[in-house]
Amino acid sequence: MADHRLESERIEALKLVRCFITTKEGMRHVSDGVLRAVIAIAEQSDERLRNACLETLGEMGMLTRSECILGTVLLCAAELLTFGRPL
Repeated sequence: MADHRLESERIEALKLVRCFITTKEGMRHVSDGVLRAVIAIAEQSDERLRNACLETLGEMGMLTRSECILGTVLLCAAELLTFGRPL
């Protein structure tokens, strides 16, 4: 039961992040911790939310104006899609 509750909380948290980044200027207020959390989930090959996190990273990359965030998102997404794991 605890695993199911944790997974449902992670799903809701990811939904919240996705809603937040689609608001006007939402990406400006995304912290490094949120970005790192999404990347950490996407890096786990056995994670059920991996594809959703990869999509979220792609959206973050498209919606950001920060070159630092864009570079981080694109590098991570390219590594994960190419090799299945970060380098």
